[in-house]
Amino acid sequence: MDSRALPDSFIRHSPLPALQWRLVNRLFSWARPAALRFAIFFLLTTAALGASAADVLDWDARNGRVRADITGWNLEQLLERVTAHTGWEIFLEPGTEHTVSTRFDDFTTGDALRSLLGPLNFAVVPQSEGPARLYVFQTSRSRATQRVEAPSPEEPLPEKSGIISNELVIAVKPGTNVEELARRLGAKITGRIDELGIYRLAFEDEASARSAMDALRDDPDVRSVEFNLVVPTPPAAQPAAFGAAPPFSLKPKVVGDSDRVIVGLVDTAVQSLGPPWDDFLLDSLSVVEGGLTEPDRLLHGTSMFETLLRSVEISSSGGESTPVRILSVNVFGDGGHSTTFDIARGIHMALEGGATLINLSLGASGSSSVLQTLIADSHAQGAMFFGAAGNTPGTTPTIPASFPEVIAVTAGDPQGNIRSYANSGDFVDVAAPDLAIVHLAGRSYYIRGTSVSTANVSGLAAALTASSGLPPGEIEAELRRLLQVKRPE
Repeated sequence: MDSRALPDSFIRHSPLPALQWRLVNRLFSWARPAALRFAIFFLLTTAALGASAADVLDWDARNGRVRADITGWNLEQLLERVTAHTGWEIFLEPGTEHTVSTRFDDFTTGDALRSLLGPLNFAVVPQSEGPARLYVFQTSRSRATQRVEAPSPEEPLPEKSGIISNELVIAVKPGTNVEELARRLGAKITGRIDELGIYRLAFEDEASARSAMDALRDDPDVRSVEFNLVVPTPPAAQPAAFGAAPPFSLKPKVVGDSDRVIVGLVDTAVQSLGPPWDDFLLDSLSVVEGGLTEPDRLLHGTSMFETLLRSVEISSSGGESTPVRILSVNVFGDGGHSTTFDIARGIHMALEGGATLINLSLGASGSSSVLQTLIADSHAQGAMFFGAAGNTPGTTPTIPASFPEVIAVTAGDPQGNIRSYANSGDFVDVAAPDLAIVHLAGRSYYIRGTSVSTANVSGLAAALTASSGLPPGEIEAELRRLLQVKRPE
């Protein structure tokens, strides 16, 4: 096999027809630079992967646009998801059955319902108060009396971004006696990054925290003070109708410590996937307790780990071996969310562990001068940062992606258009494929979002760093050129 051709495993196990794969492989073999290889592969396969990832329903209720790729859903399974997306009250005629198998992109709400419901009748009825009602029936609307409820989540929904009202994060000047400072304020030190002079303080209540904030703003030893912010756990992967995992041909190149390219994966914990995957995983770190209490439940960090490595495989010259390694830093634990302090501590631990690229497939709304200063200082020393723009349509800045030193990654289609569900703010730097098929314990899952896009870009950046010898600034410029965002004029 040509050393520049795609790995056999991608051809044998891909959903692409053989003829399309021959075209992809020919183009791929012509493209020598790693960045161009990455672009060709994903531009030609993202749509096909999206088409093969069964059980996908993207419903943009705000703009009335729907995308679906569904095979074999029963009617109640469909309607449960429709009410979860739209908030509608849905009523079904008892005994009504229908198997949903359809695929479409960017339909209006009406056209989407016609395609999804096939031969069935339906009516969407606005209400003077409360949500609209959808009636689905065979004979008459009056017989649609069976209420369809949204499915109960298997786990509590993550908290929204927001302040932790009784916690402050402070940065102090060298030599400051933090213990004395905390005692004077009536606070408890619950987290510390001594090397950076950053501390997490807990107070009895919000009033005490706000009073302390006012006092600290005038303290000459305090460089900054802010509320600690909640960072929600990113959405988990969903089961997919796929078979065994395609083979993974990349091998770790044996190099000295100084020649390794280390990507810090600041996320949930990463589960063991066995060889050869674990050969790329350095000894994991954690800033919180727990995180691996459910070994059979695929964690977000594990999904990003596999996505990132597959991106490295595609982008690496020859796809045979690489000096790239992944350093997992768990910042979520079992609590369902992280905080800006824990993210800062996780980044610091990754950098101290030798990482020069930091993947941040996470985000929150708000601001954090402590986190931004840490990233800015580290970027000035040569570290590269990649942050998820967020899976909410609109332009509201997401941190840390919106910091100038972070490559902000949104979800894009093969033409570079931003997906309807993804953030399209001016801070966005690049768009990348947003779908991954990942595996754990013989089961397949699909995951979609700007988290996936970010891991894909981090993998490309790591491969470029390993093969090109270019400095970080030039690699960032190449990424911005290659993965340009296509914005409406």
